[in-house]
Amino acid sequence: MRRGIEAAVSGIKICYVYAKKAALQPGSYRDDKERFYNYVARKLLESIVGACRCLGVTEVHIRFGHVKHHDHGRTKTYLESAMAKNPRLAGGLVKSMRWVSADRYAESQAADLFGGFLKAATWPAGPFGYVEASYLLSVWHLIHNSEECAIPLGIMSMPEYAVLTSEAWFPCARCPK
Repeated sequence: MRRGIEAAVSGIKICYVYAKKAALQPGSYRDDKERFYNYVARKLLESIVGACRCLGVTEVHIRFGHVKHHDHGRTKTYLESAMAKNPRLAGGLVKSMRWVSADRYAESQAADLFGGFLKAATWPAGPFGYVEASYLLSVWHLIHNSEECAIPLGIMSMPEYAVLTSEAWFPCARCPK
């Protein structure tokens, strides 16, 4: 299966931002859908930019998946403001940001598939609480977006890294614990 995904979307790299909502502070961005979406989108933007720099990419065009009933214009304004204020995001690496329907691009379909891999590895399923990490581990090389570690450029977990690094299946001994 790995070859099929990589062949369909040449050069693909994966950046996950994963939030365990139950572990986030009540009354924080967790409880406001727009603030939560914007915060996660900003963290994803930071991961994308950081991964691109580590990988030697000189420009990036970002297509976020469209979310029904969400004002993406406000999110774009928020992200543009974050880029203007943050030197790590400034510098012209991001050439465009758009929100697109998942059925328009192979990357969007791949993102949904990779999202399912993460869900299978982190959410206990069924009455026995079984977690299936093998799908996620089969694409681990696409998540490892720096020389050092998959965390935080490949996978950023909130509120802390241990949300993922403490999982029995987590393969990277060098990642922050």
